[in-house]
Amino acid sequence: MINQLNVVYLDKINFSALSGFNFRSVFTAVKEYSDKRAARAAMMNLDDRLLADIGLVRGDIQGAVEGTLKPYGNTNR
Repeated sequence: MINQLNVVYLDKINFSALSGFNFRSVFTAVKEYSDKRAARAAMMNLDDRLLADIGLVRGDIQGAVEGTLKPYGNTNR
């Protein structure tokens, strides 16, 4: 079962970084994927009150982890 789950998530690895076929780029891509997966899991374990404390709702987690979440509200602080 664990191997099947790892295969499912292989599409999330940035394979464009692997085009040089050097060990450093492979390691970097796998490490980045692993870090994002751990961050996503940790944030999904937070309750809604804690997410609200950091200004997120559950639907914002993926964007926050990927770095694509756009700020909303008054950003002229």
